[in-house]
Amino acid sequence: MQEYKEHRPYILRISDLVSSRPAETLTANERAFELFGDEKALTSPEHAAFDGNAVLKNLELTLEDIGAEIVYEPFVYTRSKMFDTRDITPVRTILIVENKDTYWTLKNAVLHSDLDYIDMVIYGEGKAILSTFRYIEEVGGRVNDRYFYFGDLDREGIEIFNLFRKKYSEYEIVPAVKYYEYMINKVGVENAKAIRTHQKVKDYSSFIGYFSDTTGHNIKTIVENNLYIPQEAINKTDIKELRVIGLQ
Repeated sequence: MQEYKEHRPYILRISDLVSSRPAETLTANERAFELFGDEKALTSPEHAAFDGNAVLKNLELTLEDIGAEIVYEPFVYTRSKMFDTRDITPVRTILIVENKDTYWTLKNAVLHSDLDYIDMVIYGEGKAILSTFRYIEEVGGRVNDRYFYFGDLDREGIEIFNLFRKKYSEYEIVPAVKYYEYMINKVGVENAKAIRTHQKVKDYSSFIGYFSDTTGHNIKTIVENNLYIPQEAINKTDIKELRVIGLQ
């Protein structure tokens, strides 16, 4: 009874909305502010003054019923000149890059057709890609495209890949094997740097499984000795070699 008293004003607003059938679909945050006076009530109730989802659940309503939709945080990306958003190219190659500087280097190479095997490059922004990748649907990416991930060679970089692949399991996301191999060979395992902050990785065996025995051994050495090679080890001077080796 007490819960009903607290929820009653919101229930009445929702009832009026549903009975009149909302003419426009609003974003979830927009609808939350309209109904609950708090824009986070539906998408981030733990950070809101009120849990709007609890009311919807009790009323057995969905976001669609109240004319609301979740919108995704956009990521930064660059398409090649040949990228076609129409459904006529069977498979495109899309590369997700962890760090900003490497994104800019590869973005420029893609725009100048120096890496003509890449159709789109995405700035993953570290772990941010875990929440932004669904935006791929808005920029023409398809499930049947080929997705490659390239990040720092360290515990955190591998963990981001593992979480990324698990969360978006409908997409075939694999490491950019040749880029990692090139980076290791360029720097050398003996020159890998000590990790400056504590990092955890639950499992790196599946990541290593994509590589040759030699490269896998090198990655294991780096990870188990708390070392790292940043992807910034690759720069503009390496583009000619990257053009030849490809991604996998």
